[in-house]
Amino acid sequence: MLSLSRFLSFFLSFFLSPNKHFIYLSIYLSIYLSIYLSLFHHYLSIPILSLSIYLSIYLSIYLSIYLSQICVLVFLSFFFFFFFFFLLFLFFFFFFFFLLFLLFSSFFFLFFSFFFFFFLFLLFLLLFLLLLLLLFLLHVLLLHLLFHIFTCTSTFNLNHFAFFLSFFLSHAVLFFLSFLYSVNFFLSFFLFFFLSFFLTLFISFLLSFLYSVHFFLSFFLSFFF
Repeated sequence: MLSLSRFLSFFLSFFLSPNKHFIYLSIYLSIYLSIYLSLFHHYLSIPILSLSIYLSIYLSIYLSIYLSQICVLVFLSFFFFFFFFFLLFLFFFFFFFFLLFLLFSSFFFLFFSFFFFFFLFLLFLLLFLLLLLLLFLLHVLLLHLLFHIFTCTSTFNLNHFAFFLSFFLSHAVLFFLSFLYSVNFFLSFFLFFFLSFFLTLFISFLLSFLYSVHFFLSFFLSFFF
């Protein structure tokens, strides 16, 4: 009876009290990437939109990984998205406006503004390289932070791995389904937004249940062997 109560307490604690940071991070990534893939997968060729989305994803995840509120995560992501979108839009607007002005200007002014055009090109190249470097550094910091949480937490359980693995499994399935239904926009949005959320929870709880069954079998067989 004591062994059964101990197993039930372990089973309930395994399901009801996992690490909240990994739960919120998995749910947030599922929802955000579902919206991103369903809404913007046809517009990835636009550099302003795609770069703004990537920057908002990395910055919002890195700055809010220790927070336990989904509303704060979503607010930060959209804030960074519109912020970088506005900055990049202003830069590209003035850049192409100046390019059109050079095309329709006189030859004398074209020769005079060549140095300024070359300076803008170098500035754009430098800004693009800095943004790529920022993405790389944020990616490294995020992976380092995830590795630190996975390896240095004293109360590590399989729910961390379950939610982390279920996120990739669910989106691998839904990414394949999106190609089958990519023509229908609303059906693709439904598949990515709703099914990714529930499929992530289902696979994570399924992995937790399998681990609990494995624990129960090993605990039960320990009395006989």
